[in-house]
Amino acid sequence: MRILLLICIISASFNSRSDLGETILWGTKQLEWTDFKGLPDMSFPSAAVSACVLHMELSDSTSHLANARIETLFRKNASWVKSKNNILLLHESGHFNIAELFARKLRAKLASKTFRAYNYDREVMNLYNQSNAEMEKYQDQYDRETDFSRNTSMQNAWQTRISSELSSLSGNSNVKVLLRLRN
Repeated sequence: MRILLLICIISASFNSRSDLGETILWGTKQLEWTDFKGLPDMSFPSAAVSACVLHMELSDSTSHLANARIETLFRKNASWVKSKNNILLLHESGHFNIAELFARKLRAKLASKTFRAYNYDREVMNLYNQSNAEMEKYQDQYDRETDFSRNTSMQNAWQTRISSELSSLSGNSNVKVLLRLRN
């Protein structure tokens, strides 16, 4: 059994990874403005948009184990920028880092539970929905408190906060999670 789930910063989406287009896996490189390949939405008030996605695949392994793979991806063709500066790039990178933070939190939740084998996918979906809602609130708080990067002292404080939280969850940086199942 294979289930594909996506958590998007703005909304939930259920597609296969190939439907996401060109992506960057979190941790493989620093974002650069050349990674923002989408066409800007001039009616949108933001100077830039980062399309960050948590991509999760579930697969049965045995009657008592299943596998989850949770990756944080940056969608190049869905991300765009109107005006470029270093502080804004740092802010947009913060969105990508926040997505990874919530991927780690989800990995930790999944690894700490034992699921019922007959409906583990529904239980995982409940945790997914919970994580998605929490991430959206956190992303909104980040934008609000940093004033979308314009408040540089708050931007610096948030960068420190995000780095600290990622470090505290470094044990959950492996994209693979073994799920324990019971009958």
